[in-house]
Amino acid sequence: MNSYCEMVFNQINVNIHSLTAIINDVTEEELAYRPLPHKRSIQELLQHLCLICSADILLGMHVYTF
Repeated sequence: MNSYCEMVFNQINVNIHSLTAIINDVTEEELAYRPLPHKRSIQELLQHLCLICSADILLGMHVYTF
């Protein structure tokens, strides 16, 4: 595996572990917190970050196949 792929997969690993740690430390009450009515809740922000991480995985797999 080339160094670029190693860096990509390492960053994905860091993201997964960071998100897992955050999710494990947040309470149900904190997940529902929305700072303003038109802003995302903590839960919605975490869902968005997970989608970004999923996209990174797919992109990393695509890069690795070339």
